[in-house]
Amino acid sequence: MDASFGFETTHWTNIIEASGDGAERSAEAFQKLCQAYWYPIFAYTRSRGVSESDAMDLTQAFFSKLLEKGFSIRSRGGGGRFRSYLLKCHQNFIASEKRRSMAVKRGGDIDWISLDSNEINGLNLDELEGGTTPDQLYEKKWAETFLLRVLERLEKEYRLAGKSDRYTLLKPWLMNESQALAQKDIAQRLGISEITVRTAIYRMRETFGELLRAEILRVVSDPADVDDELRHLLTLWG
Repeated sequence: MDASFGFETTHWTNIIEASGDGAERSAEAFQKLCQAYWYPIFAYTRSRGVSESDAMDLTQAFFSKLLEKGFSIRSRGGGGRFRSYLLKCHQNFIASEKRRSMAVKRGGDIDWISLDSNEINGLNLDELEGGTTPDQLYEKKWAETFLLRVLERLEKEYRLAGKSDRYTLLKPWLMNESQALAQKDIAQRLGISEITVRTAIYRMRETFGELLRAEILRVVSDPADVDDELRHLLTLWG
């Protein structure tokens, strides 16, 4: 992959185990990972019958504690996957909170993770109907969040290259969306040939694959797990 992508591929286990001169940078990287995958944990908490406000508080308190202790934690279980690690830690945290009967309130000594309020909108708990469990909902929201992160990085690459229009027109072909314009119409809009359009679609798919694998590298502890994690994500995406 082109170095211009500037894509960080440091494994999350290396991030939390860093010490010395790299500790501050690793702390920032770990916080970014937690921020990126805040929503699946919130969805899981909410789906367990917790009110929206309490689910926000519990999720924020969990990540605050995780960020505080993350650099003394070592990977346990989950095959070194950040996805499994997060859920297991959160399940333990909720169990601990229940035992202590502690209500976390906003405005306390919590290092809040910044997020757009839109990220918590649209959580449809009807998804739990038909036998969907909170764990399955977590997996689904993880996959959705993961896909959005990769698409955001892909869009950024096109935007920085001054090709936002091309990204907008070609993305439906990447995602196999029914509303995708015909290639001849895309060619007309962009002022290029249909052959060039086909080549551009191929290159977009190729770049997407590179960015996808790079993001997966961030959330597994062993590069050998990338293919298994990719297959898992493809299953969740259907």
